[in-house]
Amino acid sequence: MNSSANAGADACAKATTKSSRPNFISYIPQNSAQAFARISQTHRVEYDNHFSRLLMHRPDTPTGESLIMSSEFLAEQAKKFSRLHSLDDEGCARDRKEGAAIFLRLNDRERLELVASMIEAWACDLPLNRPMISGALRHAWDSEPYIGVGRRGSYVSAVARSPGGEEWTMQEFVEDWGPDLMTPDENDQLNAMEFPLTVYRGGVGKFEELADGVSWTSSFEIASFYANTWPESWGNMGQPLILSMTIELEDVAAFLNDRKEEELLIPEARFMHKSMRIVGHEQASVATA
Repeated sequence: MNSSANAGADACAKATTKSSRPNFISYIPQNSAQAFARISQTHRVEYDNHFSRLLMHRPDTPTGESLIMSSEFLAEQAKKFSRLHSLDDEGCARDRKEGAAIFLRLNDRERLELVASMIEAWACDLPLNRPMISGALRHAWDSEPYIGVGRRGSYVSAVARSPGGEEWTMQEFVEDWGPDLMTPDENDQLNAMEFPLTVYRGGVGKFEELADGVSWTSSFEIASFYANTWPESWGNMGQPLILSMTIELEDVAAFLNDRKEEELLIPEARFMHKSMRIVGHEQASVATA
């Protein structure tokens, strides 16, 4: 974590009693059954309690409403999402599928709280079953929660804007989790792409706000949809804006195409302002940072 995460260190320690817990990361770097066996049962129970506390005692939920998840459900998640992931590809695929199934059976409010708790556990360096959490987070990235009068972004972006979101950045999240969000087929598609590649990002608002975003697409039509059709459908009448830039493979953390949007996650886009152009207007111009 960088300085933005360090700024939330006190809150993180308060939520997890991090200063008194054992460093589980040092026990599980090889993800081996032998290494995991060295962790005492007391420590495993302690870790389950840490994750359960994150789920049950966040100071504010992203929706500002009380939780409705039962204590039995919370205990189940603490066990599953913190267990050692499988060593083989088939087992990892099962873990990923199970994480997705847990997410999909929840309602909007429960999904938001589960995502917030998983991300907080990650921000606090707690060990997690990455295939299982990536299965849940992929759906959290691809789908939109209903908040107030409409749908707003993804579950992940909603959590980023909620209390506790200051402990991590979207750039850090994408850099660390982006590769895990991809399916094997999407990874193959990314590696088969020809670079340099022109990508686009559409939305409404100021250049700086849009340019810092991590979500881009290789399709101008998709960018235009997010600059025009999508905001209008929710009553956002701000100024449409479409940006473009040319990238290399090393700029991309992930390629996601489950929604056929040819989405490329670019964590360092905020440092690439000078290479971006404003497109989609009568007079295309070079954007300045």
